[in-house]
Amino acid sequence: MTSSVKRSGAAAAAAAVAAIALLTGGLASPAAAATSKATVKGVVTLDGKPVSFARVQLYRDMGGDADDPEYARVKTANTDSKGRYTISGVSLVKLSEESAGYAIVVSDRSGNIVRTHRFVRPEAGKVVTRNVWAQRAGIITGKVSRSDGGDPRALEVTIATEEQEATRDNYFVPEFATAEDATVKADGTFTLGGVAPRTYNALIVRGAPYASQCYSPSTNALADCDDSVAQRISVGAGERRQIAPLTANKMLPPATTVTGQVTDTSGKALKGINVSISGSGASEVGVTRSSGRFTVREVLPSGSYQVRYDDPDGVWASQYLGGGPDKSVRQPIAIVSGDPVRSVDTRLKSISNAKIATKTGQGTAKVAFRITRKASGSSPSGTLKLSYGDVSKTVTVTKGRATVTLTGLRKGVRKLVADYSGTGSTAGFSKTVRVTVK
Repeated sequence: MTSSVKRSGAAAAAAAVAAIALLTGGLASPAAAATSKATVKGVVTLDGKPVSFARVQLYRDMGGDADDPEYARVKTANTDSKGRYTISGVSLVKLSEESAGYAIVVSDRSGNIVRTHRFVRPEAGKVVTRNVWAQRAGIITGKVSRSDGGDPRALEVTIATEEQEATRDNYFVPEFATAEDATVKADGTFTLGGVAPRTYNALIVRGAPYASQCYSPSTNALADCDDSVAQRISVGAGERRQIAPLTANKMLPPATTVTGQVTDTSGKALKGINVSISGSGASEVGVTRSSGRFTVREVLPSGSYQVRYDDPDGVWASQYLGGGPDKSVRQPIAIVSGDPVRSVDTRLKSISNAKIATKTGQGTAKVAFRITRKASGSSPSGTLKLSYGDVSKTVTVTKGRATVTLTGLRKGVRKLVADYSGTGSTAGFSKTVRVTVK
């Protein structure tokens, strides 16, 4: 009896332990689910010392091309007094095989360190450590004013560098770029912090209504930018460089506004058509709105310009102002800098598609065409000419169909030319038809 009681007591104890284990397991499962998210932590240091209150941002590449990533910010954290940061609760998503993955970007509000990035591979339910050894930056300060006495906040100060293949990520991903621009305050002062130590092509002051001008260290003044050695500026690590007061004094030429409307031949507005204006050493592109209207407002030198209309969706045929894709019939527009140019309108024809079938015999080639209008799928009329050298024949296109037979052809592979006239609403075409004559 006693032994039975002991066994029962032992069994009860074991059952209790099992129950506690199950209960513990049940309580732990939500916590385990919570820890299925990733955590990235680390320490940011400069010259072996912690960087406090640095900003650490986690980015994720949502694109499908590692050579041209599309980063989106996921989370942001700040370092503490010991330079430590923790980014927790990161929900991982499935990325494409070509994705560049995750990266952290570290910057410092004081501008004492160079904005930098490090790639990282977060793992679900784990803590990944990514320490960052920062580089000491330079700081450029100064004051800039406008010759007309206007608000200097319309200006900006920019450091210009040459593109370097060694910094591919800095070039392709703006979020990873080092400091390049500084805003100007109401009193004209500016501070460009986080400048990577190196020699730069120029320090540029720009902003409408003033043209870009470059700082010349030898004269401590602004001048036209000319990419000369005299305009290069060097910044050292930890250097705080004070620039002498500068005055922007070169005005931009007045902007020219070019407006117009693009429709189909029935007058229906066409949206998304690219309108290219080129000539006199300048070119600009506008895009039509839902009304078919476009506005290009840019600084364009006075002179003669050509206007071309192109549909990126490939439904409407490209043409110049004046009609058709042929440059010989294009109609130029005259621009006087600052004067508006209005009513640069055009009507576009639909592209025509053609299915072609061939049949050859002794010295003959029979070619059948099925032509459709891409914008509507309808079957247009018109004429079609098929030729090879001096041998040619023209037929009428009826409901999109035409069949042409050429005779007197020499044996072998021949390249016939098919020229479709088009209609008032459908563009023509010229195609090469390859046949093997027996």
